[in-house]
Amino acid sequence: MSKVDGIAFIHGGANGAWNWSDIRQQLLIPSIAIDLPGRGAADEILAGITLEDWVNHSVGEIERQGWRKVMLVGHSLAGITIPGVVERLGDAIAHIVYISSMAPHEGKSAYDMMPVGLRDEVLRDKVFRPNARHLGVTGAMLRICEERSCNDAGQPFFAPISRRAIAQIPSTYIRLLEDEVLSDARQQDIIRELKPTFVIPLHGFHFAHISNPDLICGVLSTIAAMTPDQAQE
Repeated sequence: MSKVDGIAFIHGGANGAWNWSDIRQQLLIPSIAIDLPGRGAADEILAGITLEDWVNHSVGEIERQGWRKVMLVGHSLAGITIPGVVERLGDAIAHIVYISSMAPHEGKSAYDMMPVGLRDEVLRDKVFRPNARHLGVTGAMLRICEERSCNDAGQPFFAPISRRAIAQIPSTYIRLLEDEVLSDARQQDIIRELKPTFVIPLHGFHFAHISNPDLICGVLSTIAAMTPDQAQE
């Protein structure tokens, strides 16, 4: 039996709630996948969207479910939205799962943590213009990825992040060993700073939650079934 009432999924940059469709179909636990503000919007609208907008929207979507205990799952850039959500929802967050996720150092921004050569390439005019390939994704999901991936808000990359709230919550970091976006070295640096409760290394590229949903679903189901004591060991 699950020890959480539901799972809330937050997608990475330039993606959307559709990322989680295959995983959610297999879960036996109630779940929601949040579409952050800006999906499919014109660049002039994207330029005005802030990290606070992402956090406020996510909190509202989760609160509407009426869950007492929530597992929060985020991929990649979701790591900058998660701290604000946890700060607002507090003890309602039972566990955080980071899937090859950014997690800026205390007081730093996603921009600060990006490789210098990549910053100006993908962040222009307050808009994030991604260049990631969907390695490992095939068939219908690859077509969906190609059709639905989009430019995204750039301002959230520059917002400083506080880790104070997330430091109090049990967490798991899923380290993807073949990730071509966040290299294994960068993930290990994030893990050293973040100090998650558990680290699970898995073979997979950056979009493993799309290319291998069965594997990720199994891991999430196991985490959700842990007792509160196990989750904090």
